[in-house]
Amino acid sequence: MNIFKLKYRRSGVSQTIELNALERYEDKNIILEFSSMAAELGNRISVVLRPKAPVVVDECSFKFDMIYEYKTITTNGYQSSSESLESDYNFKLYKLNFVAKLFSIANFGDYKTEKIFENKGLLSHTFIQFNKEDGKNIRFYGSVNEENAYTIFNFDKEKNSMCIYSDCKNRLVDDNFSLLDFIIAEGEPHKIYDNYVDYFTVNKPSGKGKNIWVTPHKISHKIKPITQSELEKNISQIKANRLPVNTILINDSYQTRLGDFNIIDEKRFPDGMKAAADAIKENGFEAGIWIAPFVAEKKSKLYKEHPDWFLKKVMKFNVSGGYNPDWSSKFFVLDIYNDEVAAYINDMFKTIMYEWGFELIYIDLIYAAAIEPRIDRTRAEIISDITNFITKLCMGRTIIASSLPIGSAMGKYDYCKISVDNAPFWEDNVMKKAGYKERVSTLNALNTVIARRYFNENIFKNVSTSFFIGSEDTHLNLLEKHSIITLNSILSSCTLVSDNISSYDDLEMPLLKKAFPNPEIKNVLHKETDGIHTFEFAKNTNHYLVIFNPKSKDSEYTIQQGIYCGKYGALLASNSALTVKAHQTQVLVRVDVKKQIQPIYSEAHLLPLFEIDKIKHDNESSVEITFNKDIKELGPIYIIAPNDTLTVNGENCKLVQNYGKRSIFIFENEKNKYYNNMSIVKYTENTVQAADNADGRRRRK
Repeated sequence: MNIFKLKYRRSGVSQTIELNALERYEDKNIILEFSSMAAELGNRISVVLRPKAPVVVDECSFKFDMIYEYKTITTNGYQSSSESLESDYNFKLYKLNFVAKLFSIANFGDYKTEKIFENKGLLSHTFIQFNKEDGKNIRFYGSVNEENAYTIFNFDKEKNSMCIYSDCKNRLVDDNFSLLDFIIAEGEPHKIYDNYVDYFTVNKPSGKGKNIWVTPHKISHKIKPITQSELEKNISQIKANRLPVNTILINDSYQTRLGDFNIIDEKRFPDGMKAAADAIKENGFEAGIWIAPFVAEKKSKLYKEHPDWFLKKVMKFNVSGGYNPDWSSKFFVLDIYNDEVAAYINDMFKTIMYEWGFELIYIDLIYAAAIEPRIDRTRAEIISDITNFITKLCMGRTIIASSLPIGSAMGKYDYCKISVDNAPFWEDNVMKKAGYKERVSTLNALNTVIARRYFNENIFKNVSTSFFIGSEDTHLNLLEKHSIITLNSILSSCTLVSDNISSYDDLEMPLLKKAFPNPEIKNVLHKETDGIHTFEFAKNTNHYLVIFNPKSKDSEYTIQQGIYCGKYGALLASNSALTVKAHQTQVLVRVDVKKQIQPIYSEAHLLPLFEIDKIKHDNESSVEITFNKDIKELGPIYIIAPNDTLTVNGENCKLVQNYGKRSIFIFENEKNKYYNNMSIVKYTENTVQAADNADGRRRRK
């Protein structure tokens, strides 16, 4: 079954075209041209509309049979702060609740367009991916043109059918227009994504990712927005604790109202934003600031004084961009095609960059400007215009793009936030059951980072959401905090943390320090089996297995082929059963059985052995280790060797246990008091479990 469908209007008369073959079509109003050509790893299919006279497109879709054996499906949410998942077909989908619609939160996502499919099957924006059980082969459907119209993929398992929909409803077309342009590819996921990137004009991101401290979010009534003095206090604490942060980002609390960027809250920043930026830069940090230039709340001065600047819809009501109780409920969307609005936004960026002196601009809620398409612009074309506007204004500055459709960020930005907002709790089950895909949730954020992992270091640097791992007003335990930091560090290149530095206790501060520097991992092989996620990848000369249990109960994972090392030098052979506690992540290092002597585990970094730059041994009893200069605090290293004695850098190591004909030693580094105060733990089968039980009990009330 192949059905291409196009509905259009000419002079008020509606026409419907249904074609069973992708062959050239012509009538008195239009010409449709189809192209199907071989591409690397698959095919590229495109559809171009050539009007003989102006026509209005009402619908465009291509439906066909989709038969492919798969284990899981990766779906992509509408915008970068929308839920994305890699799961089996049978997970429960919730329709957006009517009450949720009343508060305009539907405008954060694409619920109006998705309603077309009557909640049947799975929906995915820009791309959809079908994964084999081994995780090594996929079938991939991906749009290669998101500048003309967004592409939505609808997969119906019951009918084994795929419908590809072009988001161009009500678009007046008077010149050649690309309706659909996508690829179908099969093969290894990394090769497919490497090839996919080539369809976009991309300068692959270079340089190291950023470590950013974000002024704390208002996550409850207990946490107040930051002041200038508190900013300076946190900067001092960052330096005193030797946290390798390179950017300080001021969140939205500097403005009195959303939309009034230039009306500064004098109680919080009495000397203004230039003084705040200067204080950041004088302490050796890059100065960053959050802005949402295309929206304003109802109580803002901008909204009151310039009502004509805002988008109107039916009966001249203003277009709402969404709802946030911290911003006096609904916020509304500026009309970027209004010349006065364009001048205002131009002045905004000039003020922030040149008068205040901020070097990094975090631009949020970009999706809002394209909530309503125009007769001469689809939503994709509007975002494309905005992107061109932003990149021209911010030339020479670092931009982090947030809350925009992922397809519009490809090839346009070096940094893109790719997950929903994190939370000081695991999951918001109320909003989940309400069908709200943009809900603030730790689990939702982690699932989205997992689903979008392939973009990292490929098409832009993935920016995860901010962490909440301090002890201030959080319901996350230490195991959950470890999962947040570990998965975000592995799957994104920028580390964002948003706690008051003083809120870290004697376990949370060392945990945070282990996240630096970001290891910038590429080519992560992911599998999901019975709700347990595993990630395999290589970094330097080491191979890793990361196991994540998102479920609310403990689960067992069976080690597959190979020998792995876990915490405290615990060795796990093939078919060993490893208990992974609820919400826990464990990082294992694969032992190379061919090597007689090798480091097998360490704890100075979230990624074991990452602190080792080089290792050299002239014999089997003596080792020299050179350390990564970016890791300031070192800890114990477990090493397996064939003899009963071992020295590292001239220091005698302690024998922990014998393993067959080999011995496991621990090399203690005297530079880190935290680790030196830890007792040396000889491995038994209950060692790791006992430690994890203790960690799990550290829950903040």
